[in-house]
Amino acid sequence: MSLTESLFLICIILLILDIIVTTDILTFIAYTILAILFFLNINVTFAIRILFTLLLLFGFICFHYLIWRRYVFPFINSKLAPEKLKSGADELIGQVAVIKVIDNVKMVAVFDALYNFKCTEPLNEGDTVKVVSYKNSLLLVEKQ
Repeated sequence: MSLTESLFLICIILLILDIIVTTDILTFIAYTILAILFFLNINVTFAIRILFTLLLLFGFICFHYLIWRRYVFPFINSKLAPEKLKSGADELIGQVAVIKVIDNVKMVAVFDALYNFKCTEPLNEGDTVKVVSYKNSLLLVEKQ
């Protein structure tokens, strides 16, 4: 297998991994390798090679943001490989938590971390609640 074929195979693998791992880094590495392969295999003058390679790389980036991210990625994310990673407040929504009192201040404990909260019902220390949303730096909870 030649170097060109090996690099092309690596590009294909990186693009497939981009479907599974939702990151742009793998895709841009693949685009860069493809542009370099184009540069190495086109038979024109050096200046024209550079110009065509930069145009190709620009085309890949336009394709990525105008087509891939807008149309293909939402389909992949909803049907083939849904994003399962959540962070920040999104990770807390739906979690069961316990009310704790620290220095006469009621707080909700989720994943061993304490947060300020708001609830429509009166709560006591030790009550179990469910986090329903996040607004203005407060977790909104419901009594279980």
